[in-house]
Amino acid sequence: MDRKHTTCSNNKNGLKMYKRFCALCGKSTEKLYNNICINCYRSKIDNIRIPSKISLNECKICGSLYLDNYYFPRKKEVNWEKFLKKIILKVIKNKSVLDTNIFKLSSIEINVISDKDDERIFQADITISRYIDDKVLYNTNKKIEVTIKYHICRKCKINFYKSKRVIIQIRAKNRPIKGEEKKNILKVVKNTVKSTYENEKEMFFIDIEEGEKGSIDIKLNSKSLANKIVRNLRKKYPFSMSTTSKMLKSTPRKEEKYQTTIRLLLPTIKAGDIIERKKKYYFVKRIDKEKIVIISLENYRKKILNKMYLSSKEYNIVDKVEYGYGIIISRSKNLIQLLDVKNYHTYSISLPFIPKEKIVKYILIGGRPFILPREL
Repeated sequence: MDRKHTTCSNNKNGLKMYKRFCALCGKSTEKLYNNICINCYRSKIDNIRIPSKISLNECKICGSLYLDNYYFPRKKEVNWEKFLKKIILKVIKNKSVLDTNIFKLSSIEINVISDKDDERIFQADITISRYIDDKVLYNTNKKIEVTIKYHICRKCKINFYKSKRVIIQIRAKNRPIKGEEKKNILKVVKNTVKSTYENEKEMFFIDIEEGEKGSIDIKLNSKSLANKIVRNLRKKYPFSMSTTSKMLKSTPRKEEKYQTTIRLLLPTIKAGDIIERKKKYYFVKRIDKEKIVIISLENYRKKILNKMYLSSKEYNIVDKVEYGYGIIISRSKNLIQLLDVKNYHTYSISLPFIPKEKIVKYILIGGRPFILPREL
């Protein structure tokens, strides 16, 4: 019995009677629950804070999981139901600052919402039971979204930097790599890593860094994987390549270790650019390993150029290009009247063909309009 919150007095028959006082509200009561009355205890239970979202990090090398300052090493396959139950109880306890003996996670059902390359999302349907005198006071049902993002933990990064052997530097000449181009390059890299792991079942240390200026650095400890990544990238893109090597510090066994840097450089122009060649404008439709496909904006004829053209000085990239959409309001022979859908400006455009569409995409170069054919 807690004497701090109890006083003693005699009744009419001379028997001792104990009065108990709530540590929170000060009211007298016959029974205390953790030194507080039943009303304050109910209020305390009602203040259990159940989060709607929980975020975790999982090391993609060793599989260890992190929650704030808590570390959960991966020793075997994870029983996600048991693990998430443990995590959710820890989060609720920390957020509510309560003893776990007044509530329990009585049931949990786990469903996978999304499973991507960089994250996994679960939905946990839980039931929290509030207890008083070992009896259930009431239950609360709640849905919690648990997101697990993949990264490389500190321990594995230390091991990785001790063992990294190849760095692939991906750059573009005089421009950043961004948008769809960057997205597709990273897709080639990730697909190569995924297929190699599935086929060879070999553990790779790989770290992909995306620079603010549109650069991509891939650091890894496998030369064979690096060669596959480079080979697959050069199949799809007109990269020029240079390779350098440097000797690292020798190991205790006096073995010489080398670090190789592979530099992949994209040309200045890319698919989707407008270029000027011999005072005529062209749309760059496609650039691959062997050729460049351009379309004249004068007569809309297709031209195929050798990739060596990329290093020539016969072209200039047109930077100041305005894009817009217009409605064709009149057609006559090879002349159309185009009304811009935003500013209602009208343009007269001479074409070798008459578009069938009512709404077309167009560009302005120095105030001169050009229709972009649908195939572009």
